[in-house]
Amino acid sequence: MEGLGSVASIIAAIDLSAKVTRLCKQYCSTVKNAKYDIERLQGELIRLKTVLEDAQRLLESPKGGRLQTSQLLRDELRGCLSLLVELEKKLGREFNLGPAHKVMRSFGVRALKWPFFTKDVDRTIETLKGYRDTFSTALNIDQTYVTNFFLTSFLS
Repeated sequence: MEGLGSVASIIAAIDLSAKVTRLCKQYCSTVKNAKYDIERLQGELIRLKTVLEDAQRLLESPKGGRLQTSQLLRDELRGCLSLLVELEKKLGREFNLGPAHKVMRSFGVRALKWPFFTKDVDRTIETLKGYRDTFSTALNIDQTYVTNFFLTSFLS
């Protein structure tokens, strides 16, 4: 992740995770039979967003240029963004079905259908959790390095 490009990618991932979380919330209030899956996916998206926001703060800090491990996460960030875009498209598609769908919803008819099976949600959550763990580990390594570097400099 190079400088501004990495921060821009993190900001895009934060925005997308928030968007997908909002879409999940809309599904949760409309679709009854998938509530558990929706809430699990939503929870993982919120946890991922938190880690990404921490990464953004750290990379934008004056110490951001020294975070060598975090700078190497370009591919993981691209993969995460790709998955979030895919989720947004699948979830957003159901909300853009046209006038007949809107009429059905206005009369309280549950026309909205959760587009995932439980196994798809399980696989997606595991993938998101993997990205979150990778980002968290890199941040921890970099924070430890920066802390040790400054302590060593200060004590010398």
